[in-house]
Amino acid sequence: MRAEFNRVSADTRTHFLFSPLYRVAYSLPCELANVKEDAARDLSMLVGSDREESVGGPEEESRESRRGPRLSWLIPAVVAAGLAAVLVAVSVSATRTQEGGSAGSEELGVAVVGAPAPDFEVELLSGGRFSLRDSYGKVVLVNFWGTWCLPCEKEMPLLQRASEEFAEDLVVVGLAVNDSRSAVADFVAKRAIGFPIALDDGRVAGYYLVTGFPTSVLVGRDGRVVSRVSKAFPDYESLAAQIRVALKR
Repeated sequence: MRAEFNRVSADTRTHFLFSPLYRVAYSLPCELANVKEDAARDLSMLVGSDREESVGGPEEESRESRRGPRLSWLIPAVVAAGLAAVLVAVSVSATRTQEGGSAGSEELGVAVVGAPAPDFEVELLSGGRFSLRDSYGKVVLVNFWGTWCLPCEKEMPLLQRASEEFAEDLVVVGLAVNDSRSAVADFVAKRAIGFPIALDDGRVAGYYLVTGFPTSVLVGRDGRVVSRVSKAFPDYESLAAQIRVALKR
């Protein structure tokens, strides 16, 4: 009965965290970078307008009529904050286990540092299949990403370089979460990505406790989770350092 509860709990987490609402919410930070610039520009224009009003003049009335509401940037900011609050509440609720069980326990079958990485098998975009179990003996970097995610796009060249420089001891596999095959195929072709890429409907990401994109999970030679990074690597050295630590274990 406990195993059945854990299965349902993980499936529930998957449906909530990888719904279209989730994807939209996590694409908002990229959009809010533009919103921040708009806000600064609007504030500057408001201050400039106030200074002009203090001088006065025959055109003051016409300027006032042309000036519309300049704080429209507040709307997406408020929406983003509301969605973020909902996502946090859902994530915390969905990852709780019955009778105080640990979300990282082997019985629950989810990935936390030090625990066995949940085995999975996926169909590769290029054909064939990838199984985590078949890669035991090497370090595996599982990267969860999306074509709509700007930080994921910026991180891809780093992953490609790592897959080439550590080819003898490292396997890199990218799982595009809740993405279309055509969009992923176009993305991969344009950027000449050579490491294995597969589609994930959110099930694998759910068992790996992915709550943001990109997320990279390093699995050691023994099949246990060595580390996880829930953001894009800022540079290649940061990524390489994580890989070297995993290779020494």
